[in-house]
Amino acid sequence: MRILTIDKTKEWTADDYLLLGEIKTPCQLINGELIISLTPCPEHQRISGKLFKILDRATQGTGEVFYAPIDLYIDDKNIFQPDLVYLSDQNKKYLTSRGIEGPPDIVVEIISPSNSYTERNQKKDSYLAFKIKEYWIVDPGNHTIEIYTPAGGGDVPVSFVSGEGEITSAIEAKVRFNLKEIFYVSLVARFHAHHQTSQHHHQENPTRSHGNIISYGVWPGFKLELDRVLAGRNFQGS
Repeated sequence: MRILTIDKTKEWTADDYLLLGEIKTPCQLINGELIISLTPCPEHQRISGKLFKILDRATQGTGEVFYAPIDLYIDDKNIFQPDLVYLSDQNKKYLTSRGIEGPPDIVVEIISPSNSYTERNQKKDSYLAFKIKEYWIVDPGNHTIEIYTPAGGGDVPVSFVSGEGEITSAIEAKVRFNLKEIFYVSLVARFHAHHQTSQHHHQENPTRSHGNIISYGVWPGFKLELDRVLAGRNFQGS
């Protein structure tokens, strides 16, 4: 088994990064610092999978969608591994045996509490300076997607959609979908987990629920959130 030892005393470069080879631990080079990426949680993976299917279906015949881990070479001090990357046929010239070595059309990052600062600041600035056409920040905690462009700058997104709003790409007309399509799966998974928790609490304290009616006391406001997002849909709990 290969052991990765990170030298924190040096400034890493692309050449140093390449010497790591295909290690099992995902990592990125951010401003000359080697950053180990945490393993994504199931919710992150569900949303990433749904987004990949949506983008891949919408861009058939016009380009190709890649998912992490794939190296995106920004400069000698920055090599990122976005969650999703879309390359139009026009920009497939940037695809090499090492990864992607030129600005893609769309980059998608799914944030979490552990990486929010990096994605919203360090990486966003680098992406926009690199002239990526659209940088998407997907926030599962708030059920939002923000889109930034080089022309619009990094202070204010050109598009901010939440709840059940519709996302539309300005550069790929067929990329259009409602946020329910990606966050619905996440909410259902959380509903099941909460249902199990409620049943466990009921066993310990029968006053928490009555018959088949689920108590939402463990997660205040959850039912309102679920009802809002799943409006018009029939959901059968297991």
